[in-house]
Amino acid sequence: APVLIPWFLGPDWAPVVVPTQILAIGGASTLVIDTAGVALAAAGRSRAMLGFGAAHFVAYAVAVWFVSPLGISAVAMSAAVVHTAFLVVSYVLMLSRTKEPALRHLWTDVAPATIASLGLAAVAVPASLALSAAHTPVLVQLMAVGLAGGTAYLVSLRIGFPGPARELHRTMARIVPLDWIPAIWRRLTPGFVRAEPDV
Repeated sequence: APVLIPWFLGPDWAPVVVPTQILAIGGASTLVIDTAGVALAAAGRSRAMLGFGAAHFVAYAVAVWFVSPLGISAVAMSAAVVHTAFLVVSYVLMLSRTKEPALRHLWTDVAPATIASLGLAAVAVPASLALSAAHTPVLVQLMAVGLAGGTAYLVSLRIGFPGPARELHRTMARIVPLDWIPAIWRRLTPGFVRAEPDV
């Protein structure tokens, strides 16, 4: 964000860098909350969904009302806190009719992405700082940091959580078919010989 936002939107947008970084946490929580909503809908618990949605909205509105005089960063922080708190509430509500511990189930669901994201940050943040100190062109820096961070994410996911890594691979294969890459690579490789079809 400190590199992308001023470059893409202009230096006048630099004050929104920190709120954007904070809101990323709330956005991640909201994505997981959506999956809980789907589970409640599938179970036919429409009243629980309505109560949860209303409570979430009221808590969010009240928090923003009280912290808005403190500035946009405080508003972003309150949003992240409220969304994360209601992420826990959503799992408690979703699993209230079972004997499963909500917090343990929540951690099982978010651990792969959380740990892999820490791996991404461990590589991407130092790389970004080093490239900024070296006055690397912004576009080159964004591409390099994105590639390094994305690779670190995938490697961390593959090492720590092979099951979710395979699920991610299968999902991406449905969205972006990559079967043509090996074929093109073979044709570009010296010594490639097309196999004759059997008669």
